[in-house]
Amino acid sequence: MLEGAFLTLVNPVRGKVGAVSTGHPLATEAALGVLADGGSAIDAVICAQAVICVVMPQAAGLGGDMLMLVQDSNSKTLAINGTGKSAAEYSPPSLGSGASVTVPGIAAGWAAAMSLSNALPLERILGPALDLATNGYEVDSSLIEAKDSQRPRLETNGAKGWSLLDAKVGQTWKQPELAELIKSLSSSGATSFYRDEIAANIVKATASRSGMLAVSDFANQEVSPQEPVSSSWNGETLFVQPPASQGILLAIVASWLDENAERFAGSTVGLDEELDSLLEHLQIEVTEAAFQYRDNVASVGKDLLTCELEINFDSPSHRGGPRSYLHTAGVAVTDSSGMSVSSLISVFDDFGSAIYVPELGITLNNRADGFTGGDNAYAPSSYPVHTLAPAILAKDSGEALALATPGADGQVQTLIQILVNMRFRGMSLSEAITSPRWRSEDGKLLIEKTHPRANQLLARGYILDLLPLGSDIFGAVVSSGIDSHGPFAAADFRRGVSAGAI
Repeated sequence: MLEGAFLTLVNPVRGKVGAVSTGHPLATEAALGVLADGGSAIDAVICAQAVICVVMPQAAGLGGDMLMLVQDSNSKTLAINGTGKSAAEYSPPSLGSGASVTVPGIAAGWAAAMSLSNALPLERILGPALDLATNGYEVDSSLIEAKDSQRPRLETNGAKGWSLLDAKVGQTWKQPELAELIKSLSSSGATSFYRDEIAANIVKATASRSGMLAVSDFANQEVSPQEPVSSSWNGETLFVQPPASQGILLAIVASWLDENAERFAGSTVGLDEELDSLLEHLQIEVTEAAFQYRDNVASVGKDLLTCELEINFDSPSHRGGPRSYLHTAGVAVTDSSGMSVSSLISVFDDFGSAIYVPELGITLNNRADGFTGGDNAYAPSSYPVHTLAPAILAKDSGEALALATPGADGQVQTLIQILVNMRFRGMSLSEAITSPRWRSEDGKLLIEKTHPRANQLLARGYILDLLPLGSDIFGAVVSSGIDSHGPFAAADFRRGVSAGAI
């Protein structure tokens, strides 16, 4: 058995100054530029996130959220919860799409992150995003496909005049209203998003769609660094976002597999077929068992790490499993000081609520649709359980691996598959990321058709839905880290994720 999760990487990118992996090549390029100018890993992450807000509005934007884990150069790990609450005045989401909008948290998250480490002025950090919004960029097919599929929602919710609706693949698209918003944040600070005209324009847009947000809801938006949730993984520490993020479900699954690791001791040449099949089954079984506690994440918190899991060791329990959602974008950056950052940004569904704010050039999230039942029922001034779940795996020596992926409920599932592949199957990080995946969803097991254990899972009684290798539903992992050779990054081949280093 190979020791630890920090194995020799296959074709990673390495640098002396830092390494970056993001959900879009333009974001990776911009983040590398910030590192080259002396920026910290946090500066580079914010830069990349801002670029994604411009070039991937279907996935993320200033009307959405951000969650971030930061391990600093002293191996201290903190969490940033850049999400917002529902309106203080109660309004069930069924009354209108405006009620699905929570206070956008990304800008407040940026301010909190910069309080931890900031080497460059905000004007420089947001400069690439401002340039792309002002001068335009060539839109790709994924944005056009999302726009076309969501056109009815966008037109219904105030976006009939949005220039994106007329854009075509390869066209240079400029966003002057968004450029003005970014310029305002650059000069006045990220927290200016929650004051004056910006907040008033968002409130007006939501009110037109039966929303109940008030300017006072924005005035109360404050974000402070928090202690993350941690669990043991092969003698290392796995850090996840604290509630209301459902990242704690990843810690539950990892803890169970760590405590039962002797079942999969294997040999120096890997697992035999029987153990390999059992390991794959138990990943799915334990994940579905953990998701039975999803609605209790915010109310029970860290105590969930000791929850009882009902596990069938022989066949699937068919609990129903996680739900289906899709869009988000990840950013992971590590700099030469040893700081590693794992982050995700999102508006939830494609274009979020699809409510367009013409004065700002953004659509707003629909995070209040993340309220479900029980302890996670819709309530005023509350955080819904949040799907964004970045992770950091750390050694006492200071080595770290930052991991994040889009995919909503699939995030927990994708990350545990990568960790398991590295630990129990002896894969490198790059091999673990590119290996075929499964995703438990709504009672079925979606699985990439080249998955080497598909027949074993079918024989155990799983209901398989075979999908092409690389389907968007299986996420798009970003990763970066640092080991004895310095900073590194590796990127998924799914969804056009890219990595770079300097």
